[in-house]
Amino acid sequence: MSRLLDAIRRSMVAKLSLGVAGAVGALLVGLSWHHGAVEIDSLRRSAAGSAERLAGVVAGSVEHSMLLGNGIAVKEMIRGLRERLPGAEVRVFDPWGAPVFGPTPPAPLPGSLPAPVREALSTGTRRTAPGPRVYRPMPNEARCHPCHDASREVRGVLELVPAPGWEARPSAALPDGAHERALSAVVHSGFVHVMTARQAARLDDYFAELVEATPGLTGVAVHDATGAVRFGRRVDALPRAETEASLVPGAAFRLVETREGRVALVPLPAERRCQACHEDRAAVRGVLAVGFAPGRLSAGAGEALEASVDASVRTIMVSSLGRLAFAFLREVVGTGAATEAALWDDSGRRAFTSVDGVPPEEVREPLARGVRRLAVTAGPDDERVLVAEPMRNGPDCARCHGADPPIRGVVTVSLPTGARAAREESIRRTLAFAGAVLVLTVVTLALLLHVLVLRPVREIGGAAEAVGRGDLSASVRSAREEGDEVQRLGSRINEMVVGLRTREVLTRYVSRATAEAAHGAARLPSLASVAPSGERRPMAVLFSDVRGFTAFSERVAPEAVVELVNRYLAAQAEAVGAHGGDVDKFVGDELMAVFDGPDAAGRAVLCALSLVDAVDRARRGGDEPRVGVGVAFGEVVAGSVGSPARMDFTVMGDVVNTAARLVGAASAGEVLVTEAVRDACSAGPACPSFVPLPPLVVKGKREPLTVFRALGPALYSRK
Repeated sequence: MSRLLDAIRRSMVAKLSLGVAGAVGALLVGLSWHHGAVEIDSLRRSAAGSAERLAGVVAGSVEHSMLLGNGIAVKEMIRGLRERLPGAEVRVFDPWGAPVFGPTPPAPLPGSLPAPVREALSTGTRRTAPGPRVYRPMPNEARCHPCHDASREVRGVLELVPAPGWEARPSAALPDGAHERALSAVVHSGFVHVMTARQAARLDDYFAELVEATPGLTGVAVHDATGAVRFGRRVDALPRAETEASLVPGAAFRLVETREGRVALVPLPAERRCQACHEDRAAVRGVLAVGFAPGRLSAGAGEALEASVDASVRTIMVSSLGRLAFAFLREVVGTGAATEAALWDDSGRRAFTSVDGVPPEEVREPLARGVRRLAVTAGPDDERVLVAEPMRNGPDCARCHGADPPIRGVVTVSLPTGARAAREESIRRTLAFAGAVLVLTVVTLALLLHVLVLRPVREIGGAAEAVGRGDLSASVRSAREEGDEVQRLGSRINEMVVGLRTREVLTRYVSRATAEAAHGAARLPSLASVAPSGERRPMAVLFSDVRGFTAFSERVAPEAVVELVNRYLAAQAEAVGAHGGDVDKFVGDELMAVFDGPDAAGRAVLCALSLVDAVDRARRGGDEPRVGVGVAFGEVVAGSVGSPARMDFTVMGDVVNTAARLVGAASAGEVLVTEAVRDACSAGPACPSFVPLPPLVVKGKREPLTVFRALGPALYSRK
């Protein structure tokens, strides 16, 4: 076993083979999982087919019962389905997504009701609330007893939120005729719903109740296509010619002035829902005339709105058992006279409201697009299949629902898929086992890859990133020279880092130019092509030397001499670097630096002045020596010198010798420069002052040198 593990540890092929084996195992488990999923999908399809057939049957039954005007039968049918089909859920939604024909919810606790509703139900008196919001009790009349408890005095509460201009104290002035237009629209809506319920016999009483209860209303009548009064009583002083003018196809709402006041004429076009009862195909069915007393609505519009809505709701409720009250309240809000309307029953339930709720998710698409929706949902006890079947607004349905909504409702059927629970349980056990094997395989494979491959690779990557940031202390701890491929790669990375550290250390012992030359030579294809060479270029050469160093070293201990030299050379090297120069070499207490590039002479002179100042600041006593500096400028030969086995990079030429002679002649704290330096520096961006000195005779020169002493602050730095 140990040999096997050692072979896996040392071979990437073995590791990949292990990964492939795990992948094959996962594939086998996946096939088993797929087979079980196909079986479960078959069970779901079977349950979905049953739900679709039941939804179709329920939708047809609802349509048939509604066409007979028997909403109570629909409610009883749905209740019977729930009792006979355990686990089945059947619901019906109206065109706005609100549930209908469902079980009556329990009555709320009296303390949870809004105070105005509770008081209106208990006292039978009208209440108001901020908004303004009006709560008008509806008396329990004898005609209401077939549906409402006869022992109660109040059978419900009408809630209205008047729009601006319709309050008890109007908050806004409305255009002339706005009150008459809105109230006649309320009467028109009530008339249409009573006719839709096939209760035309109630219209005379309905119109009479409107006139008696609504302040400012003097009469309501419906004229047929010939102009004769069909329902209600003729409105006084209405000329026949005005009535006939509204019987023309395409006629619009008109407000006519008469000697008795105003009459609103609302044309009654032949809509599709009218053809369910009327056989003729005339373009106009008639006209609705609503008479108003002069000046009565300006101060009592709010009371007139409440009374007309109250009377209309009561007639609609006894005509259609409440199934059209919801649509009527929405139409009241649509007139602009109210922003919200609702009905509360005698137990405090909000039975009908004009405010659109949010349709449940399962019926949104069927209502919006008219398509069947099939979904599988996970219930608390079992998985369920839900089918939402839209009910289209056919020609026969338009009698009650009008022609506007293309979808008149949605039937949803939800069935549990637990009828075949035993078979599904067997499949689930198989899937659970396959899933456990899959998880175990994946976890094992992930751990192996992480420990044997990913972690070493990440360690190598981290070391490479650290080296890229300049951190040469990084290393790969898992590297093994005798390990697998990844571990051997880590060993190569460690060797590379050691080489980089060696190079970094070497740069401290050679000049920058030497390091750059070595770096360029390392890029050549072969070290055999590296040979001594040089090129001519203009450069400034600077020499500095500690004056009186020999005498000083005789007076102090050797350790103090070494400390002083290091302190002086460190200050001088910093000055050279600050002015863009390169320290070529240190020779005892002497420093040689070169300056290349634009304004090399000017930077060298300013560096010399800065160097003298830096050494003076580094001195720790008056007995410590100072430095002298010499600077020369001209063409030199810069390049590699030595043998192929041992080379150095330096500069040579007369300029170098001249600078060395100048530093020998410079006294402590003095900077001597050649005439070439003075001329080159004068053309540069920064120029210190120069003081001419007597010609200097130096060894190796036939003619005396023209020299200058440089003066000025050393504040220049290379841009």
